[in-house]
Amino acid sequence: GILSALGNFLAQMIEKKRKQENSRSLDVSGPLRYAVYGGKTPQPSPPR
Repeated sequence: GILSALGNFLAQMIEKKRKQENSRSLDVSGPLRYAVYGGKTPQPSPPR
């Protein structure tokens, strides 16, 4: 859906920034991407 597309777009932006800023921002971009995916993309709940 739209949220997954937005997540992909944000991930690509983060990848580009990470490559530009070199490996020093690796510590930040890792958790940041996890926060973006965890917060923006809906997690499928198990059926009950």
